[in-house]
Amino acid sequence: MLKEIINIYYPRKTDRKDMNKIGNKINSFSVTDLKRKDNSPSIKKVIRDCSYHFYREKCRVQTEEVMWTTFKSFKDKITPRGLKDRFVNLNTHVTNEYQHNSTCIYLANVYVNPVTKHIFSEQGVKVNSELYALSELLQWLFHSRVGASQPINVYPSIRMRTLLERYLNNQI
Repeated sequence: MLKEIINIYYPRKTDRKDMNKIGNKINSFSVTDLKRKDNSPSIKKVIRDCSYHFYREKCRVQTEEVMWTTFKSFKDKITPRGLKDRFVNLNTHVTNEYQHNSTCIYLANVYVNPVTKHIFSEQGVKVNSELYALSELLQWLFHSRVGASQPINVYPSIRMRTLLERYLNNQI
């Protein structure tokens, strides 16, 4: 059922530019990657512009229908145009405040904290980083109207997109 209502953004042949190129590496939008991009005003502008283009031109929605996220320390640095007040923290607890949002921009690539992973490992507990990341993404997406079984548009990084695709195709 989710597969029918979650529309993941893919570039079309008719697109003048591929908005996914800014996040096409497996580590794109991780904390480390964003720290590196933070040194480049032009890359931050591309991120902001591509996000804006996604919701305004591709999805054709107003800002009131959009929610977006990234790591809190990068929020003010890559806020998409028009979305300053549409930020939803990665770890926001269950709330109905965003249930009308149809468009989700996920500018994060989540990994398990290495210290946490090490602590679990010392106790003989194996942490699946892929499932952890997918869980974080799904929890965040369920703040939108997908929680009410209504369609949404999603613009994630390549790793998060791949995890979501695999989940929707019952491969994970």
